[in-house]
Amino acid sequence: MVGVARSDRKVSHTNFLNNAWIRALENSTELQEQTRKLNQGWDGRMQQVKTWFRDIVRVDPEYLANLDRKEVSPADQRKFANYFLRKILLGKNAISDYFGEAVIGWAEDREIVQGMVEKTIKAFDPSKQDQISLHTLSVNWDEDKDFIERLYNEAADLAKPYADLIANNTRNWEVDRLPLTDKIILEMAIAEILNFPNIPVKVSINEYIELAKNYSTPKSRQFVNGILDVIARELNESGAVRKSGRGLIDNK
Repeated sequence: MVGVARSDRKVSHTNFLNNAWIRALENSTELQEQTRKLNQGWDGRMQQVKTWFRDIVRVDPEYLANLDRKEVSPADQRKFANYFLRKILLGKNAISDYFGEAVIGWAEDREIVQGMVEKTIKAFDPSKQDQISLHTLSVNWDEDKDFIERLYNEAADLAKPYADLIANNTRNWEVDRLPLTDKIILEMAIAEILNFPNIPVKVSINEYIELAKNYSTPKSRQFVNGILDVIARELNESGAVRKSGRGLIDNK
């Protein structure tokens, strides 16, 4: 987008091109290296970028208002950079539609990327730093990867007595007719409660309630909340829940 703005002779994009955060991203060696590593450059798709710039960027009211500002403070620049990246480039428009067709799961990924962009912008201070540091998806990916794989395996191999807990506590619901997503969420929650002693029970329950809210039916959040609360209490009373830290067993 910067290159297209720079070559546009019809409108002066000075405030955009001089934005310290936009310049930092354009000159970021880290971003350039990641682009090369993933082979995700835009050189072969510049016509598409030009179309987006013409149809989306140049008609955006906030973008145009930024161009007209006579004085732009660092705070103004940071606010605009955040808006440009999160609301224009990652907004619900033709650009997002493009990524939606190219990337499986973009609907969820877009929100994650928006959050990473916001943290990247917030952490950069052009008066003190030469290079902008890109916010990473995970502080310790190896550790997170191990957690994901272990949770998946534990949930997939959930022992029958614990799987029966779901059936016993959903007997009024016809377990075979439960949404598959709800069943998987309950199995994952039980697996996490039983096999990860450093995660408080209440934290696990809240995480899976949120998953039900975002990925299942409108009634799933309340359903999962009620069932997990009962199951967690039963597991605790049976001695199956073993947490390694003080207060971690408390489910209230």
